[in-house]
Amino acid sequence: MNMRLFALSLTLLTTGLLSACNKDESTTLVSEKPASEHVGNASELQAQPSTINIRTRIRLSDIQSMIETELPASQDGNGEQRQCKRVLGIKLCGTAQWLYNVKRGTITTSAADDDRLELQIPLSFSGNAGIQGDVAKALRLGKLDFDGALLGNVKIGFDLDEQWCPLIRTQVEYQWQKKPEVKWVAGLDMDLSDQLDKAIKKQLDGLDNKLKEAIDCEKFKTNIAEHWRKYTFPISVTEADKMHLNLQPVSFAFSGMHTNEEFAGVSFTLVANTLLESTPVEQTQEALPPLKRTEYKPGQSVFEFLIRSNYDQLAELAKPVVANKTFSNDTAAGPVSVTVNDLDLSGNNEGITLKLGFDAKLPGKRRLSKGEVYLTASPEVDLLSQEISLTNIRLSKVLDSTMWNAVASLFEGKIIKAIEEQTLWDVHQQIEELEAELLTQLNDPTKTQGLEISAQTLEIALKQLLPEQNALAALLSVETDMDIVIPDTVLIKQR
Repeated sequence: MNMRLFALSLTLLTTGLLSACNKDESTTLVSEKPASEHVGNASELQAQPSTINIRTRIRLSDIQSMIETELPASQDGNGEQRQCKRVLGIKLCGTAQWLYNVKRGTITTSAADDDRLELQIPLSFSGNAGIQGDVAKALRLGKLDFDGALLGNVKIGFDLDEQWCPLIRTQVEYQWQKKPEVKWVAGLDMDLSDQLDKAIKKQLDGLDNKLKEAIDCEKFKTNIAEHWRKYTFPISVTEADKMHLNLQPVSFAFSGMHTNEEFAGVSFTLVANTLLESTPVEQTQEALPPLKRTEYKPGQSVFEFLIRSNYDQLAELAKPVVANKTFSNDTAAGPVSVTVNDLDLSGNNEGITLKLGFDAKLPGKRRLSKGEVYLTASPEVDLLSQEISLTNIRLSKVLDSTMWNAVASLFEGKIIKAIEEQTLWDVHQQIEELEAELLTQLNDPTKTQGLEISAQTLEIALKQLLPEQNALAALLSVETDMDIVIPDTVLIKQR
């Protein structure tokens, strides 16, 4: 045999051996991959009404600080005006000049009996006025000094009617602490209490009606209506999460203003339909519903959101139970062993798909047989422990009955049982971490724009599971009692 013929024969022999080896090493597809074209997604979750109750309060001491900031402790003023008057047919002119100072004392705030805010504002004033020129000489007018002091008492209440129109209840009273007097240079004093009382009373009469006329109800409602619309909030728990919490407001209730020894505040309740969807909702404006009433009490809110764990993460949790482990059994045909070398998870139309790659040592065969099997499982949550596991694991449509019959006893008796006994996802631990994180953020003024949010309790519970194609979605409900206090630093900054 020449060398060329020998090389050709060797090549053919090697190719044949490799082909035989590849044939022995080929992987048998034991069962069919379950369909996933119509796998569930979060948009299949039904819209749930979420109730957000919040009580917002302002310390009376902070209201006092804000008013003292807005009203200066002392204010000066002056002016002049040219005046002319005919005396005995002769036109005499002069310039009226005045100078005054108003001082504000310490403001006190308290709660009135009828849930109105009561302010006491002490004011004192002094100054002088006079006329320079011919008029002053003709009428013998010199420089006039004046002073006085009063204690103002202002009560303010706020509410909204059923049509969202603001209702402001005011009451202003005052008492003279020092009667206003004008002192002539010549020594003659004049008490101006009666004249000033008439002037002040004229200004205060009908104050409520004047305020109502000054407030444009339709403009107020228009401003509110601009915010009464659908909202969408992206929910990003994982990098792959592209879901949106779409919110549609349904009703709004208001308590009106309430006061006590320490606070003035309001409570409101927003009821909205919340839906978790893969696309954001169009943020269209809705018609304002009639305003309802709610109690003035700490707010209790119940709302929902979605978290996901992708199947690659869940597979890593499940792999230690079966991956790289050998399961053995004695059968009538002889001993059988299966070593699981790979585990993948995905979603299907009935639940979760488990794809297991394995090597099987079968009776009568010297070489290992490679196979892949698809199983379908149902995710199930333990409501007490908040742990998710896989149950009702079953075989998909069999494609190779010979291989399956050889390994069925191991899968059904040991491998499937091991997977079912394993916790797939410990939601309880994740929920505890989430609760702690939310409480920390809610109670941190640097995270809440300076608002003092009191959320002592916050409970999260798993309500529903939904297998998606690439992740297992868990719908969580959140319940919390929430009080919000607006400090004076925020009030003054906002103004």
